Amino acid sequence: MTISLLIFMKKIPVGIKLSKPENLPEEIFGYTAEHLRFVLKQNDKIMEIRGQIISGALFIEYKLNGIILKYFFEKQKEKRDFFQEFVLEKEFFTLMQKWKIFRELLIKMLLRFSKSY
Repeated sequence: MTISLLIFMKKIPVGIKLSKPENLPEEIFGYTAEHLRFVLKQNDKIMEIRGQIISGALFIEYKLNGIILKYFFEKQKEKRDFFQEFVLEKEFFTLMQKWKIFRELLIKMLLRFSKSY
């Protein structure tokens, strides 16, 4: 693997192929194989957490899409599909914009609900 790591807040580019941490040229970089194993293990943990966060955000976005589509196009499948493909799933329509629409819809629905009681 080719790696480039931030080790203790120092940018140290490691442009060598490492198949094992023991191959770390200690005399050049001043770090041990044990330190590299530690850093790689921490990196693996961070990448796993990152994946969980991204997966969670995508799930939330998926649910927001469903709520928005149901509110505006509940019984109009053709329009709903068009809106989903050409608006909701485009890169310019961000998760934050979807969240803002959801928040406004929620406020509107709560106001309508409170007026009926």
